[in-house]
Amino acid sequence: MKQPLGLPPDVQRAGAPAGALPLQHVGPPFPSLAVPLPQDLSSGRTEPQAHRHDREAVPFPRPEQREGDLERLPPVRPERTLRSDEAKYRLLAENMSDGFALQDEEGRLRDVNGALCRMLGYRRDELLGTIVYELLSRPCAADLRSRFAEGRYARGGRCEAEWLGREGRRIHTHMSLLPLPTDDEPSRGYCVIVTDVTERRQTERALRRSKCELRLLSAQLLAAQEMERKRIAYELHDRVGQSLSAIKFRVESGIAMIEGRLNSADLASFQAAVERIQSVVEDVRRIAMDLRPSTLDDLGILPTIAWFCREFRDVYRHIELDVDIAITEQQVPVGLKTAIYRVLQEALNNVAKHAGASRVWVNLKKAGERIEFTVRDDGCGLDPAPAACREGTARGLGLTSMQERVESSGGVLSVTSNGNRGTLLRAVWPWAGGAA
Repeated sequence: MKQPLGLPPDVQRAGAPAGALPLQHVGPPFPSLAVPLPQDLSSGRTEPQAHRHDREAVPFPRPEQREGDLERLPPVRPERTLRSDEAKYRLLAENMSDGFALQDEEGRLRDVNGALCRMLGYRRDELLGTIVYELLSRPCAADLRSRFAEGRYARGGRCEAEWLGREGRRIHTHMSLLPLPTDDEPSRGYCVIVTDVTERRQTERALRRSKCELRLLSAQLLAAQEMERKRIAYELHDRVGQSLSAIKFRVESGIAMIEGRLNSADLASFQAAVERIQSVVEDVRRIAMDLRPSTLDDLGILPTIAWFCREFRDVYRHIELDVDIAITEQQVPVGLKTAIYRVLQEALNNVAKHAGASRVWVNLKKAGERIEFTVRDDGCGLDPAPAACREGTARGLGLTSMQERVESSGGVLSVTSNGNRGTLLRAVWPWAGGAA
């Protein structure tokens, strides 16, 4: 029951000071206390005082007289402002196309947006409270745990992660990790942004598979082409060439038999026919060698390079050709010999027809665990336009053919143009230890 604190009997009889208010409390009575409120009529200020039972006034301290710094207290944010910030945060999170989550220091999901729920195939209430490592593939979870333990994401970072959706569906993602801001202590959680790249990964795999299939098909076509070249070269050299040689021998024998009965005009006509037959024989041999030089199969790549360079010097006498071979025949794998010869053939033909060069350097060597083949000239260089713009030209087709041959045999082709100071063609293959 509430009781007035009251005053001592002698004070009650004397009467309380003007403006005194009785204090009340619940429970046993305290010693009597009265609080007088004298007022300064000139200023309108009220000075609160307490009167002990002996009538001595004790003033209350004003707020500015108390110890402490009230100005350091953070301002109290109105509830309306907090609700507005929450609405803005939710609007932003729910309208993101990427997945969004807040996780605590233990990796437990404290908030997720709709995009992440749809990505994984779970409801929001199913994800909240789940430890993020339980939603990742086992290797990915182990790797991410170790990275967090090492403190790699103390300031944030990015990584790739494989999530497990409903029914074990694997989802490839890129994750951005941002430490949640705090005032005076290390971050206790992370903001996680998850981008689904599964479709992109599938497209990349399909492109790689298609590229591999195209390379295999190209290699098969080139192999079939070489086999057909070899067959045609054999037919020309061993059948057509030999038949022409036999015809030439018969004509020469006939001329010798009737030479005394022929006049000078008829004899000259027969001799011209013999020369024509000989010219056709040489053309057939040249075509056969261009299709597939027999030395490549009979003697190897080094004698074939030497033969082709001699032929090049005989035809293009104005071009000085330097050849440097720093490899043995046994060190060149059988599968590379045809590719090296075709690159040499196409490169020197390009130099003769398009470069306007006065000097060419050819080098074949073994450098460490690779085989390098280079053709360099001092000509006008290549057109700086992209190769795609030159595909319709003979030179563009030649470069494409060389690239296909090098790549189908496991190498890499590069072409560097130095403007008007020439072009460097470089083909490199890994060396597996001999002529396999």
